[in-house]
Amino acid sequence: MDNLQMSSAEDAYYKEGKVAVTGASSLLSSGSKWLNSPLLRDLVAQDFLRRNGEDVGVLQLVPEVMNEFHRLLDTREVEGIMGEERACNGDFSAWLERNEQTLLDLEAAVEYPEGTLGAVVYAFYRETGFEQVPAFRDLKPSSDFELYNRQRTLVHDVEHLVTGFGTDPAGELGMMYLYMQLNARYFSPELAGLLNFVHAYLSSSWMMRTSLYYPAVTTAFMESIASGLEMAQAIKRPLPLADWSCYFAWPLEDVRAALNITPVDGARWAWTENAWRG
Repeated sequence: MDNLQMSSAEDAYYKEGKVAVTGASSLLSSGSKWLNSPLLRDLVAQDFLRRNGEDVGVLQLVPEVMNEFHRLLDTREVEGIMGEERACNGDFSAWLERNEQTLLDLEAAVEYPEGTLGAVVYAFYRETGFEQVPAFRDLKPSSDFELYNRQRTLVHDVEHLVTGFGTDPAGELGMMYLYMQLNARYFSPELAGLLNFVHAYLSSSWMMRTSLYYPAVTTAFMESIASGLEMAQAIKRPLPLADWSCYFAWPLEDVRAALNITPVDGARWAWTENAWRG
C-alpha cells in the first residue's frame, strides 16, 4: 500500500527537524536503559504484535517482562523515591509501618456468614480454582516497594469482586485504568510511574493486539476503561491500602459503601473472554 506511506513533508513534520544521531557504537544504543535492553525490546515487540493464539497464554510473556523491568531498576533510586513518599505521605507511611499482608485462610473462610466479603471471596476461589499467590505465604518483603507490590498482587481478586469487574479481558483492562488513575492521584509522579509500569504495559499491548486482530472487542474495551476511570474518581486511595482483613467479615455492600464504590455490571463484557482469542 504505497499510497498510505508518509510523504516527505509528513516525515519532516513528525521528526521536528531532528536528524538521526550517529556514533561509534557497533550496537543499538540510546539514552534509555529500557530501549538498550535487547531482551525487553524483543519481548515488547512480540507482546504488542502477536495474536492471543491457542499455543500461548494471554499473559505468557509478562513474567519475563517484569523480571527484566525489575532487573533494570536502580535499587537506590527506588529506595529514595519510597523514602520521599514516606516523608510527605503520612497515610502511606502509616500503612507501611503496619507491615500487613492480606492472606485469606480458606479453611477458616468457610465460617464467614453468607453475604460477607469473606464468604464471597471463598466462593469465588472454590468455583474458579484460583487462589492467592501461594509463593508469597512464606516470604517476607525485603523493602517497602516489595511490600506494596506484593499486597497489590494478593488483593487483586478481592478487588475484582468488590468493583464488579470480571476476570475477562475487558474487566481486567477496566481494573488497570482504575489502578493507574488512583496511583497517579495518590502517590508522587515518580512513585506512581514505577507502580503503574505493569498496568501501562499490559493496557497498551492489549490495545495494540486488539487493533490488529480483534477489532470487534474495541467498544467493550473502551466501555470498561471509561468505567474504571469513572470509578476511580470516587475512591480516595489505592485499593491495596484498604483494610481487607477487617472487611472480610463485613457484608459486601457495606464494604462497597465504605470505599465509595458503585460496582459495574461486569457480566456484560464476559463475551470478550472468547472473542479475544485465536
